[in-house]
Amino acid sequence: MPGLSILSPTSRQDNDKRAANVNEYVASQNSIFAFPTRMRNERANFPHVRFECGGKSIHFPIPSGLTFADNAEYSNVDLGLLGFDTDKTSGTMTDQLKNVGAVAANILAKEYAENKYANVAEAVTLATKRVQNPGRAVSFQGTSVREFEFSFKMMPQDERDTTVIKDINTIFRLNLYPASNTAGLVLSFPPVWSIKFYSGTEENKFIPKIYEECFLLSFSSTYNADSNMFHEDGSPIGVDVSMKFQETKALTREDQYKLAKY
Repeated sequence: MPGLSILSPTSRQDNDKRAANVNEYVASQNSIFAFPTRMRNERANFPHVRFECGGKSIHFPIPSGLTFADNAEYSNVDLGLLGFDTDKTSGTMTDQLKNVGAVAANILAKEYAENKYANVAEAVTLATKRVQNPGRAVSFQGTSVREFEFSFKMMPQDERDTTVIKDINTIFRLNLYPASNTAGLVLSFPPVWSIKFYSGTEENKFIPKIYEECFLLSFSSTYNADSNMFHEDGSPIGVDVSMKFQETKALTREDQYKLAKY
């Protein structure tokens, strides 16, 4: 089968050490998996997305409805008197407090005599029908760690397709799980993934980049979603896969500057 240069994986030494040894489990010893398999033909020029982990790269056509969601996190903070310009409001505030105090004193004497209130602040508020402006402001807390979801439908056309589909499912599933050592008492982090979008032989500059390291949060396979039929060898007539990734850290503006460069 002819190779395709744009699908060649870029191995990462650190990630290779953490990646699962999929060669022990995957029937094919290839390092490149593409569906549909005609994407391996170097004459094809598919806009595609590449998922890479542990020296294995998986390629699909870029799906429709690709979404990038960037979110900032804020919280409300009540500053009280600190939220106001005291130089401009001090005189006005003093006059208002004097008026409130006079009214409150008269009302409190009567209300306390009748034992209606046990809280001074509550009594003053109800008596004057006024509350202190909390001086509420919005405080920046940080940015969310971005997540990305992908879904693909795979319908095999021949035996080679069924083998590729099986291998793709195995690679994704294996590299979601941690490795164990010390008799299972310690778990090593699962390997990280790299996700890139291509247009021909170059990265697609019209699609934002994803940070170079992501964890695979979930992966699901649905076999024969449309009908319960199998080929003679027992392989399903169709497999739908969906997956969710999360970048390994919350990004800063400097990170985004780097990602914007091609």
